[in-house]
Amino acid sequence: MSRKLRKEEEKFKQLKEEEEEVEDKYEVQMRRIYSPLVWHKTESGFSFQDLKEDHFNEVIQMFQEHYVYNEVLCKNTELYNDKVSMDSYAERMMFYLKDGHSIMVVDKNYKEEIEEGEEEEEKENTEETKQKKKKKKEDEKIKIVAALILRVIHRNDYARVFSRVQLVEGEAMKKCIAFKNFVNRKVDVFAKFDCDSILRFYDICILPEYRNRGLSLVLAKCGLNVARAMKVPVVMGVFSDFRMQKLAKKVGMETLYEMNYVDWRDPDGEMIFDDPGAGNYTLALMAGLVSILPPEPPKPKPEEEAPKKPPKITRAEKRALLEKMKT
Repeated sequence: MSRKLRKEEEKFKQLKEEEEEVEDKYEVQMRRIYSPLVWHKTESGFSFQDLKEDHFNEVIQMFQEHYVYNEVLCKNTELYNDKVSMDSYAERMMFYLKDGHSIMVVDKNYKEEIEEGEEEEEKENTEETKQKKKKKKEDEKIKIVAALILRVIHRNDYARVFSRVQLVEGEAMKKCIAFKNFVNRKVDVFAKFDCDSILRFYDICILPEYRNRGLSLVLAKCGLNVARAMKVPVVMGVFSDFRMQKLAKKVGMETLYEMNYVDWRDPDGEMIFDDPGAGNYTLALMAGLVSILPPEPPKPKPEEEAPKKPPKITRAEKRALLEKMKT
């Protein structure tokens, strides 16, 4: 190979490398722009971040598989056995998610195992493997372990009847929504707190193997941070079990209205929610103000200071004192 041709090849390689670097920088910038906003990270490897459109269907499926079987209203009406109601539930969930304020929890310790065939292919081809690795990083599978459904509601939107009317299908779904709407309409939260917008907490779902790790409390606190970021002064929700009601109180909500399950009956006088579970007695409408700044952690109590010892007196000072006393 001639020297001239070798130089041209080197120049071509250099140009190619420079182009790849520019593309990489562009990709990094685009990822930063479109990457979800992270609200909180824990030392154990959980990331609390915005729920993006790419994961809407996965989260809806998670709720259908792990939430409707345990939630008081859904369980008592056997919503999971009513296909029309399940479809209607998914549609309503999609409507809430499109608001764009919901939060998901991602387990950063989760790693998807690579199949053996893929490993062999990667060993064979070097150039192709680089491209595959790039694509794998871009389309990396994440493990969503929990989600909090949030939605901002404005007074003007709420005042319009057509904005509140949503198509509800399925007998089980109609029973759940009717009870929730009855409790929700008992108090005008906008008038109560003299505000123009509220952030509503709808549902929290956590995968069974990730429960009892304090994720629900951190999710609720992240919800408050969403309200602060959106400059929404009030948070509210209609909660069906005592755990959610207890959680709402921890983040500053108070009970505005509640109704016993035994008092809600169908037109024939029969109880609809006859098995709410231990400790679940009421459906509660709860709301509270959001402080402008997050609450400061409690300051540690100052340690009790030991009593100061009197300064030591030298012998010369003692003699001088004795002479003064004699005079």
